[in-house]
Amino acid sequence: MYYCMNKNRLLNNTDNANKIKTLLNEFGNKLKKKVDNEVPNLSTDELNAITTLLNEHSLVISKVDKGNAIVVMNRSDYLIKANEILDDKRAFKKLNQNLTDKRENEFIKFLLQLKRNKIISPDEYKLMRPKTGSRTLEAYFLVKVHKSGQPVRPIISSYNSYNYNTAKYLATLLKPAISTCPSYVKDSFDFARIIKEKKNLPGLMCSLDVSSLFTNVPLDKAIDIAIKKIKLFHPKLTIDDENLRELFYYCTKRTNFTFNNEHYDQINGVSMGSPVAPILAHLYMSELEENISNFKGKKPSIFYRYVDDIFMIFHGTQRELALFVSFMNKLELSIKFTLEKQTDNKLPFLDVMVERTNSELITYVYRKPTDTGLYLRWTSNQPRSYKINLIKCLCTRAKRICSSDNLFKQELEYYKSTFITNGYPINIIKKTIRSIELNINKEKQIHNIRKIFISVPYYGECSLVLANKIKKIIQTPTTHIIFGFKAGNRISSLFSRILRKTNDNKRIVYGYSCYDCKGYYIGQTARGAEIRKEEHKNALNGKGYSKIAEHCLNKNHRNNWDTDILAIESNDLKRNIKESLLMDWYNQKKDKQVYSQKSYILNIF
Repeated sequence: MYYCMNKNRLLNNTDNANKIKTLLNEFGNKLKKKVDNEVPNLSTDELNAITTLLNEHSLVISKVDKGNAIVVMNRSDYLIKANEILDDKRAFKKLNQNLTDKRENEFIKFLLQLKRNKIISPDEYKLMRPKTGSRTLEAYFLVKVHKSGQPVRPIISSYNSYNYNTAKYLATLLKPAISTCPSYVKDSFDFARIIKEKKNLPGLMCSLDVSSLFTNVPLDKAIDIAIKKIKLFHPKLTIDDENLRELFYYCTKRTNFTFNNEHYDQINGVSMGSPVAPILAHLYMSELEENISNFKGKKPSIFYRYVDDIFMIFHGTQRELALFVSFMNKLELSIKFTLEKQTDNKLPFLDVMVERTNSELITYVYRKPTDTGLYLRWTSNQPRSYKINLIKCLCTRAKRICSSDNLFKQELEYYKSTFITNGYPINIIKKTIRSIELNINKEKQIHNIRKIFISVPYYGECSLVLANKIKKIIQTPTTHIIFGFKAGNRISSLFSRILRKTNDNKRIVYGYSCYDCKGYYIGQTARGAEIRKEEHKNALNGKGYSKIAEHCLNKNHRNNWDTDILAIESNDLKRNIKESLLMDWYNQKKDKQVYSQKSYILNIF
């Protein structure tokens, strides 16, 4: 917190800085007493059950594809479903080794060459350049329990990967092109608005769903379209087509990842989890839809799409509808559509239910059959304001989706019973819902004010009091301080990494001991333990500098090259802080003589 405030120039006043230091010191003392006297909110039986599940390696426990449900599967069944997707040689290729470090180095050289040739600016280079020690992408699979056979959806988590920053940059360039498609639907609210405007339109409601769109997008065609759009919306861009294509290839075809200790490349399609993937898929589908004008038969009266989901109203015969779907399925070999027709005059789209009553279309909130009604419980270790805002959010959403006051009131009754089930006090529910009904929940728009977000660990009332006191000290007429409260570990986080590697020995704090004394070296690296070990060993032979080499050569001692992984931390600042804290702890508590130098000097007060 102190670092964040100092970084945002909120502590230039020495008096204010001292007041903040005093508050943080008091907070630390109060927190120690609170933690010492705290009663766990889980019983012994619950803790034992969680421990048993964590140690049961024959099971996979994770969230489902859509909704708040949890799925428990046999590990063998999970692997079979995952491998059915990964064995598709049109989209994936198995690798013999991890290519992350090699590709990171190649990509940095490529970006440097573009900068030297003035094809990209220094600012663009900074935006796209990966951080040293890029993380290897990980694949995991979400089970679609709402579909027959329970297929799985592949997700390839790309955060902190070598191409993540470039994917974000390309996504930013493509953003203006998204809304230009005639069939474009922004979200559920936009769709509900469209239906309200066309509520008297006759015809059969039906939807088309693209089977596995992301893995079946013809990549080269999608990239051609993307380059064309970038040139259209950014005519002054200095990057030529050839180098733009190479940037897209690094973000798509050269996406290597791991799953179940195996390495893969995605060679076609786009990976869900990349910032640029949904935009590429959307732009390709937009181009594909332009062929509809060439269809000689009956066309839909309305045709709207959200990524891979299409809503249509078709005013024609069943045969004419079948001919249209057949035409759509012939546009691209890899793109196949499945048709769903209205049932009992109802058809869900996104999270909106569209129903035809008396020749008029109405809309209200749609919940899948797998909906559990489970939300943040009132007893959860989260700020009270977060729970109240959850009620406001869901009720406001219902208000924007429902096409009449009566439908909205029905939704409010549902939420009342749901939140009561989740332990919310009835008076809080009624008061919050009343504010939505009276439309008195609008926040004042703040203009020409610098917003500053500060993260605060949440430990109940003492965290809220601390935030209010800090706000009174540092807030000025030109700044708006917004505190975000971060609670501790949640049960779901314990199961989130099943079948995913916890670390590839990158972004770590590590240690080495000395065979001949109590000396201990502690360092941190983003690049990986093996790379740093090699550099330390080279320093012993006169190549480069290392504190380990200095210690061993000056004292004629031997270093123990078994690496101790002391902490794993992806955030650079937090990793430096952990390194400093561990140095102090090993000196004071572990009877070691830490001789390494701190990367970050802590402000202790």
